[in-house]
Amino acid sequence: MTVALAWFLAGGIAAAQGPALPDAATDTAPQNSIKLVRVLADMPAGTPWMTIKSSKAFCLGGTSRTWVGGRQAQEVSPFAPPFRTELEGAGYKVITPG
Repeated sequence: MTVALAWFLAGGIAAAQGPALPDAATDTAPQNSIKLVRVLADMPAGTPWMTIKSSKAFCLGGTSRTWVGGRQAQEVSPFAPPFRTELEGAGYKVITPG
């Protein structure tokens, strides 16, 4: 009889519990920010990074450029739109400053 009463009370309490409330710590947690600040290109020396070929109409020979090695800073602006797209695709809310 006492086991049945304990089982009934435990089931009644569990059934009467409402949905879990969000933890207060998650509401006040600081938001993380991501900012694209710098882009560096770093390829092995001798890697071709540009090849231009000409047609017969221009009678110009083709040319190619190879990487001399080391890191080289790049402009951030060409990389900003794809960076934003990838973050949005990953579910981040992107806010443009300014």
